[in-house]
Amino acid sequence: MPDCRGSWEEYTGSPAGPSKPAETNAGDEAPRVVMENLTYGYEKPNVCDIKLGTQLWDEDANEEKRQRMDKAAANTTSGSHGIRLTGWQVRIH
Repeated sequence: MPDCRGSWEEYTGSPAGPSKPAETNAGDEAPRVVMENLTYGYEKPNVCDIKLGTQLWDEDANEEKRQRMDKAAANTTSGSHGIRLTGWQVRIH
């Protein structure tokens, strides 16, 4: 499990995101967090993103997000099996 390094601002001392210049970040309240890069040090890492569970929303999610995530679960193996492979990258060595 990767460690959370804090907010982008705490990590860098800058309110801008990694791909967003500071001047275009004004008024954007979307939080940005920095997570530990678990692939650091590997030359050709194999990575898989797996979602576990049938509920895809957080308890604090608004009703619109809950409905959207419930629809996503119903249309994928998250709803029927409680597990979904969302992405992967396999490097041939």
